Amino acid sequence: MEAIPDSQFDIEEALVSYMVELNTATGFHLMRVAEQGLRILAHKMRPKVSLTHKGHIIAIDYADWEKVITAIKNQITTARQAPVGAKRQAQLEKFSDAADHCVFTKDIWRNIVSHARKPYNAAEALAVLERVRDFMLFISKESARTRNKKYEN
Repeated sequence: MEAIPDSQFDIEEALVSYMVELNTATGFHLMRVAEQGLRILAHKMRPKVSLTHKGHIIAIDYADWEKVITAIKNQITTARQAPVGAKRQAQLEKFSDAADHCVFTKDIWRNIVSHARKPYNAAEALAVLERVRDFMLFISKESARTRNKKYEN
């Protein structure tokens, strides 16, 4: 994906793993791709997501999934307090859907593969592939919109 070059290695590894039926490896690499998307989403939130650990500010890139997801959800809660209107509604729909996607991905697939709870079968590998693809397409489109707005101004 050109819009998210940091994920290219894991995208390729996931696809090769899937082609040779290494289903758990497919899931592992796709979770790394999804993590890139999660971090990009956190960076795009306005006002910016800030994270702390034991009272110290930490960079989004070094926080665990739970902290990043919680911070994104907190930003959504803050956005709900903004004046009612089309802009607020559009932002809430967009980021709420993305945040929920991250929660489900973490709970359904990420924790299983990262904590060696069970191997993936072919159907699960395909489901992860489709879900992460959809999430990354969303992130990629949002990145493109942001770039286009910069050039329009």
